[in-house]
Amino acid sequence: MKRRLFALLGMLALVFLALPAASASADGTDLHIKADQRNVTAGGFVTQECTTCPAADGYDTFHFVISDSLTITSFSATFLVNGSEVTYTLASSNVTSPASQIGKGLCVSVPSGSTLIDASVSYTGAATNTTAQFNLSHTCVGTPPPAVPEAPYAVLIPLTGLLVVGGAWAIRRRRNTRSLGGLA
Repeated sequence: MKRRLFALLGMLALVFLALPAASASADGTDLHIKADQRNVTAGGFVTQECTTCPAADGYDTFHFVISDSLTITSFSATFLVNGSEVTYTLASSNVTSPASQIGKGLCVSVPSGSTLIDASVSYTGAATNTTAQFNLSHTCVGTPPPAVPEAPYAVLIPLTGLLVVGGAWAIRRRRNTRSLGGLA
């Protein structure tokens, strides 16, 4: 009987020791942005505002925030940039934190027209996975890079022909001038 009582007390002690560890494991949990915030461009996102995270020429910015009293410890965002998937992290040079949101918000600057595929964070702080939220707050559409005009082939082909014919004429004239100069 004593053996069963000690075994039961031992099991209860293990359960109680495991409970604080389970609640502490909420720190460092990964959060992803909402499904309706994925697969969007800066211009296609509902909320656009450029005060917090302005965009440079040729770039769009995406502003992410975390809720409650949580602090972002790691960050990852994957974008479709010019047909290729590119992942940015906290260590990426184009990921910054606005001065008023250190640890709570991040701005990611990407080439104009890039599509956000997904973003996630790990966090620390006193919140459960049911109250913690990580969101794309807003975007800022930058001005597209200036287009470099291309000369149409319809202009280049005749121009090339003119240069070839003109060059041949100049060479022939020069040869004729030399041969006449040698006779005199």
